[in-house]
Amino acid sequence: MWGREIVIAGSRWLIGDGSSVCIYSDSWLPRPTTFKVYSSVMLNPGAKVESLKLANGGCNEGIVRESFSSKEASLISSIPCSSRTLPDKLMCHFEKFGCYSVKSGHHMAMFLSFNPSSSGLAMRGVDVSPSCSVCKRWPETTVHALWSCPALKEIWAQCGLLNGASVEGSNLLDFMISCMKGLLLADMELMCMIIWKFWFRRNCLVGIGIIIRDNLGEVLASSAQPVGAQFTLAVAVALAVFRGLLFARDYPGCSVAFTSRMNNLAAHGLAKIGLSMSCDMFWMEEVPPNVVLCVLGDRPGSL
Repeated sequence: MWGREIVIAGSRWLIGDGSSVCIYSDSWLPRPTTFKVYSSVMLNPGAKVESLKLANGGCNEGIVRESFSSKEASLISSIPCSSRTLPDKLMCHFEKFGCYSVKSGHHMAMFLSFNPSSSGLAMRGVDVSPSCSVCKRWPETTVHALWSCPALKEIWAQCGLLNGASVEGSNLLDFMISCMKGLLLADMELMCMIIWKFWFRRNCLVGIGIIIRDNLGEVLASSAQPVGAQFTLAVAVALAVFRGLLFARDYPGCSVAFTSRMNNLAAHGLAKIGLSMSCDMFWMEEVPPNVVLCVLGDRPGSL
């Protein structure tokens, strides 16, 4: 199914006589990623591309300039025309001669899979939870993170934008284009500011993991803590150190030394748990089950 999606996503119509291609619903503009027209519908919704041609097969510049945005009008005018009656045919946009190949399939697959949301990263093998880090209930796609997350509904309702709108899109570009339909320039600017703020807040979520061990590597105490605030990486690291010191002050004789993440995977695992918590969690002489292997791996002599 994924292979079929790749072929469809990378294909568009090569215009011949234009009789088989619908202007507004088919993919035919030489512009990735959807190859579709996004200008307001000025012609018959079911009109074919042939209605944009002159009797000699050339482009009817007058109708095109009146019916489409300036950018899309330029794209349409740049499509080669012929006086010969040739049928429309599907082609692979990413190949010089229009034929699908493994190379073009790989190119499109990489393009489609560029999705920095949690579910997109998880699909690419990154060790993250695919769930939304805000609502904790649904897989985090781009549309969910910016639009459909229950935590965002009230904000969208208060700003008065996109009320009752059907927002679609499998990637950020398609999502933005879907949002902008029918909005005035001022509303578009406000919408972009809100979306940026949502994404910025999402990327600023911090989890802190703390583990206290004796000289044999046995666990004395551990903690996983969420930080619901906006910090730079440097400030987040400093906060983690500060909280770790506060936690360790109850253990007389405790010493502190720097070590890399690879030598302290247990604390890193606890930090990831902290991202999914709604409050600070503490364990005495143990760690959560999914961190046990990390603890064993970090023990002295485990290598």
